[in-house]
Amino acid sequence: VTISMHKLIDSIVESVDGTESSGTICNNLWDDSFCHFSLVFACLIHDVGHTGMSNKLLVAQNHKVSLRFSGPSAERHSIQLALELLFLPKFKMFRKAILPNVKTKFEFGRFIFWCILCTDIATPERLRNGKARFDVVHTVRESIITAQGQRDGCAVDDFDDNLCAVLPYLKEIVKYMKLTDSNIKDHIHEMDITQDKLERCVVMEHMTQISDVAHLMQSWENFLKWNFRLYKELMNCHEKGLMPDPSENWEEGQIGFFNNYIIPLAERTEQVIFGSGKPAFNLVSNAKKNLQRWKEEGAEISTIFVSGYQNGDSESTVLSSCLSLPKGTGLS
Repeated sequence: VTISMHKLIDSIVESVDGTESSGTICNNLWDDSFCHFSLVFACLIHDVGHTGMSNKLLVAQNHKVSLRFSGPSAERHSIQLALELLFLPKFKMFRKAILPNVKTKFEFGRFIFWCILCTDIATPERLRNGKARFDVVHTVRESIITAQGQRDGCAVDDFDDNLCAVLPYLKEIVKYMKLTDSNIKDHIHEMDITQDKLERCVVMEHMTQISDVAHLMQSWENFLKWNFRLYKELMNCHEKGLMPDPSENWEEGQIGFFNNYIIPLAERTEQVIFGSGKPAFNLVSNAKKNLQRWKEEGAEISTIFVSGYQNGDSESTVLSSCLSLPKGTGLS
């Protein structure tokens, strides 16, 4: 995930020249090294302390993580562990370098919560809220451009509180970032919902979500490697009695995931980054190519996954069998 984010940032910086493109909301972001660092840091820590179980399973098992954190339990647990480590005395000089003042503490707290909470893609409400933010920022921005002939992120600041991704977690941001009552009083507007902040939130959410599932938009070989690893992880949960056997609908499940989540996410991300311009990389087309090849070979590959897992075959053996099938139309 971290490597994918590095590559994504590098590719975008090389392709975006800072001029306005119709429909894009990211042009003010690519010379912001603090934002880049925050994105990479969030990817690095996004699964810290992960139990190998989804939030749904954590709740079903009455796991201590779900008892401590409601909603996105695993994600909030990772944030807590990572930020507690960051604020250990031995990292004092590092913190001084990346968080030189109170304003950057507020920003960093927002960035980390934005990025990590959005990886809870199993919660329908969270996905709907993310899509709503995307729709709102584009609608408002286009109206600003139409009315004024240029972008003015401060022109609109009357937004529904439900659009704020971190509103329920403000106390946690204050606690983990070691912000004082005086800090809050002196920076009372740091948590206001504005067009600029919503735009930045949408960009960072989409970049993190893309990085989290980047293998589905990369080479066929890489997709299969991580798909098999996910299958093994879920089989481990099944054998512990935590969930049904994922083998039964593995082929159909991947098709549904591509159609219902990956391709729509890729389409929105290309619009976020490039607007109506030509994408510098082909998230959508790559996802569609892998989907098409999975439709052609997915049934047989799923059978190979099942038999390979049951026989205790090595990952290299399983993947070699998959890649020995007659070549379809996926990415080379």
